[in-house]
Amino acid sequence: RTCSFGEKISLAKVKEIKNKFKGTTVNDILSAVLNMTVRRYYEAECTSFLDSRPLVRALFPINMRQKGADVNSNGSLGNCFSTGVFQFLFDYSSRIDLVWQVKRQVDLIKISPQVRVLLYFRIW
Repeated sequence: RTCSFGEKISLAKVKEIKNKFKGTTVNDILSAVLNMTVRRYYEAECTSFLDSRPLVRALFPINMRQKGADVNSNGSLGNCFSTGVFQFLFDYSSRIDLVWQVKRQVDLIKISPQVRVLLYFRIW
């Protein structure tokens, strides 16, 4: 097991990249960067693993709050989220292709019936 750190990525830079891909979110871009990082790790450490077309997944939170919701109206912070299962994509031709694949996958996860089983957490 290893733990590695690279250079910091500024939020401003992530937003700059996001703005080049209509309809994407900061999380779409960060998910694509994480996906590229995982692929590069396997390319460097275990190429045969990628050749086996592995299924690598991760859980991530999904904001289920309605846009424009007044989060303080009932005395809570209005946290409303569910979880989604992200499948890492190792077969992409370019970073641009990967961003669009990630966005499509995340958009489908967000509208999945499984995600509609909401988890509400209220902090008083």
